Amino acid sequence: MSTALTFYAQEATLRLLSYNVRNGKGMDNQTDYDRTAAVIKKAGAQVVALQELDSATGRSQGVDVLFVLAQKTGMHGVYGAAIPYNGGRYG
Repeated sequence: MSTALTFYAQEATLRLLSYNVRNGKGMDNQTDYDRTAAVIKKAGAQVVALQELDSATGRSQGVDVLFVLAQKTGMHGVYGAAIPYNGGRYG
């Protein structure tokens, strides 16, 4: 006796966003994590790669900015620092 399995391919789309967030600072030079999160959510991406993000630095008053953005967007964050910076990390 043999068993035959049939598989059908389904088209899938993966939306990616690469975003230099300037540590949450907009073009008006004001830091606004709600605004940054709104841009990320509006893009509708499943995967988001952020650049220029502080993690617990003096400049960000010790805030883990990725954690804040993950909470505000409902996404999961994984941080990869480029350099140590101002008591925390930056990348």
